[in-house]
Amino acid sequence: MVDPDNNISIAQVFFLDYDNIKDVSIWDLEHKKKNIEEKKEVVERYKTINYLA
Repeated sequence: MVDPDNNISIAQVFFLDYDNIKDVSIWDLEHKKKNIEEKKEVVERYKTINYLA
């Protein structure tokens, strides 16, 4: 995000989680998403290896 003075900052998103509002940076969300995708790939590989055993 760029403010009127051309300062760059990490963008935040807010969402409702049950009974409170949480704020998370876009940076954190993207890294968590990538981490989850990598873990899914490992699980899929393991299923394939385990199936062949």
